[in-house]
Amino acid sequence: MGILLESNDVHAGYGKKPVLESISFKVTSGNIVLFIGPNGAGKSTILKALTGLANVTSGKIKFHGMDVTHWPPWKVIGSGVAYCPQGDVVFRNMSVEENLLMAFYAKGDPVDKSTVESILALFPALKDKLKYKASQLSGGEQKMLGLARALSNKPKLLLLDEPSLGLAPKGVQEVLEKIVAIKNAGVTILMVEHRVEQVMPLADTVIGLRLGRIKFQLNPLDISEKQMKELYL
Repeated sequence: MGILLESNDVHAGYGKKPVLESISFKVTSGNIVLFIGPNGAGKSTILKALTGLANVTSGKIKFHGMDVTHWPPWKVIGSGVAYCPQGDVVFRNMSVEENLLMAFYAKGDPVDKSTVESILALFPALKDKLKYKASQLSGGEQKMLGLARALSNKPKLLLLDEPSLGLAPKGVQEVLEKIVAIKNAGVTILMVEHRVEQVMPLADTVIGLRLGRIKFQLNPLDISEKQMKELYL
């Protein structure tokens, strides 16, 4: 498997406010990369920089070998990237089915029934609730719908920002199981998550961030207790 995504000495932030410094990492196709660190470390900003939502002031981001550093969000998403931000990730007043079809409507494409069927096979709990409004779903089901909708674009790379946020333990477990299933379906995943102990075993690589800089990038089995303590000091 080759390198799908590469960040090379990236500095980024919002307006004139710098957040990230010298961010360099590579992502192998088919892997899960987990970003961890204290609040304000820059974890979410990395995902936003990769999707054109944060201002990259220097460095390069490559996706599939293409320089996408200064691409607008719509072009990044169109190239095979899906992004699930924190919080509400569904259109609450639309039905489950309408949420799933939004990606086709937005691009003016005909509905790809085979894609929809493969998504519903991955999320069978949604199949019986296609006519429900998204607001009628439980928190865990809404998160699953957000994941399912992101897959409508058939992405090669899925960016997840705190997918377990606000969920009860059962919902957390269900969402994490779906994330593993998505990886097994061939989608590469970059994830920010605060439930470190639960999510680290799922990751191929863990990148620890503090004050906008990378402190380590390791296989989760190679991270020491000392490194974790120093990260969250």
